[in-house]
Amino acid sequence: MYDLLIICRTLTSAQRVQRALTARGWRSAVIRTPPSVWRDGCGWSVRVNNVRPQDALDAIRGVRPEKGRIYRLENGMPMEEVSG
Repeated sequence: MYDLLIICRTLTSAQRVQRALTARGWRSAVIRTPPSVWRDGCGWSVRVNNVRPQDALDAIRGVRPEKGRIYRLENGMPMEEVSG
């Protein structure tokens, strides 16, 4: 399976996303956004594993981050934007 990286603009937004994912029973972590995908300076992201992109979007519908881009992370593969 793969991980998803949900891009957020602020720490507060990332924490809201993490709470929404936790409410569904999914483990996640708030991390700094990697510079390779952050276009507007620094930011925060939520990394969640073994969740389909559409399921993640459904879970964060009410707290969708401002940027809202979602990337798929697989070992040894470049990040791929899957939603936004």
